[in-house]
Amino acid sequence: DYRRVTASELRRSLDVLAPPPGDLAGTRDRPTISGPSTGCPFLLDARKNPLFQGLDLDPERVQTKGCTFCLDNSGAYVVPKESDVVAAWLDGLRRVRDARPDAREVLLTDERPHPFLPAFFEAIAAKPHLAPVELLWKSRVDWLLEYSDDVERACTIAARTGSVLHLYLVGFESFDRAHLELFNKGHGPELNEAAIAKMRELQERFPASFEHRRQRAHGIVLFTPWTEPEALLENARWMRRLRFHELRAEAVKTRLRLYPRVPLHRLAERDGLLAERFEEGRGDRAAEQGYDASVPWRFRDRRTEAIYQLANALHETDRAITDADLIETATRFVLRWPGLAD
Repeated sequence: DYRRVTASELRRSLDVLAPPPGDLAGTRDRPTISGPSTGCPFLLDARKNPLFQGLDLDPERVQTKGCTFCLDNSGAYVVPKESDVVAAWLDGLRRVRDARPDAREVLLTDERPHPFLPAFFEAIAAKPHLAPVELLWKSRVDWLLEYSDDVERACTIAARTGSVLHLYLVGFESFDRAHLELFNKGHGPELNEAAIAKMRELQERFPASFEHRRQRAHGIVLFTPWTEPEALLENARWMRRLRFHELRAEAVKTRLRLYPRVPLHRLAERDGLLAERFEEGRGDRAAEQGYDASVPWRFRDRRTEAIYQLANALHETDRAITDADLIETATRFVLRWPGLAD
């Protein structure tokens, strides 16, 4: 059950001196390390977003802070000391080395690790037996730009030990301005574009110590209950121009995961877009992949369902077609033949 916490409660919960657990977090192929920070520091309140005015967003029952689809925001955040963060990461990395001396990829779960990355790789450089490490980390687009100097310094330091900063997940979510507002992202598509340019710049400047393309798993949510054909065309235009297929595979399959305690669930409930069950052949991917169970929903615009099905059928027919072309082709076809919505 969701329970709102305060910064003082989080602060009391921080204990980097506690002995680490005996087993490795994560999987055998990709162990996980975490710092002492808890939750997400993006605390923009959805209750101040005009799109959610008039909804029952009781912060004791709904996660009102941060992105409106996310389960990971407690509504408060405490920034720990750099020394504590680095100590926690190093403890985790030592456990990985003890259990898996040959492990290279290590997943970092912290939501905003950027300012601590230089000190971490400096510590690794001082302890060569811990290197090399390919650190998989994530970022919001605005944090990548805000802390780009820290990332660049970390890349320079990581190169000394053959280590890699692998930025495997950036939450772009959409290039449609209305959807970015719906998600409460706090920025427009122009910032997404700037972040992609920064990622490519870092790859060019630090080819041995920075990676961002291999997983092709960066965050995008093309289909939501409120998605209209025009929004899909807007996404397709941005995605084609920015060569987004280099960053994300199978974006055409992405549908919003709707959870009961997020603001978007309240909005879908108000708009009558919740469904009684998942359609045949389309189960709860969230539960299937080990996440909290999500809630079934339907499209407000029936044409969007036809577009979704057509685009994915085309994808199964020819995997070489880019997502941008799939989306635009399917959307323009359904707009030309709107009876397909039936």
